[in-house]
Amino acid sequence: MKTKILTSGWLLKHEEKGLSLACSVPSTVFETLLSHSIIEDPFYGVNEHKVQWVYESDWVYETVFDMDNGMVADQKAPTILRFHGLDTFSEISLNGTVIGHSDDMFQLYDFPIESLVKPKGNLLSIKFSSPTRLGREEIKKNKIRLSNAMG
Repeated sequence: MKTKILTSGWLLKHEEKGLSLACSVPSTVFETLLSHSIIEDPFYGVNEHKVQWVYESDWVYETVFDMDNGMVADQKAPTILRFHGLDTFSEISLNGTVIGHSDDMFQLYDFPIESLVKPKGNLLSIKFSSPTRLGREEIKKNKIRLSNAMG
């Protein structure tokens, strides 16, 4: 089996705010925003209230990668894209084609990509939807009332 690790060369994007920030993965949106001085530490004082827009936003991670010599032409094994946890709700696209979705951080995701991958210039995009917004939509749709009362 041949492996290509895609940890560097990523951009974190927020379309509405016009952000496009260099990052590596694994990472979090908050780590990247902090490293680029976009937000203040959300765990200090009342900063958490100032950064609620982060929770309410959709975010896109993108990278462009080339396959190593012989990886595309190797017919002995399928070509898969493997994720070791995507938190939480995402849509994964390769070269403009949706290849899958995620809805569980604690799951391994494998997507076959042999029909889409090219030797050079592959665009991998992962769009993360706001989990707080989706949670509110599910509560409304299912008429669920959540309580934080103990007992």
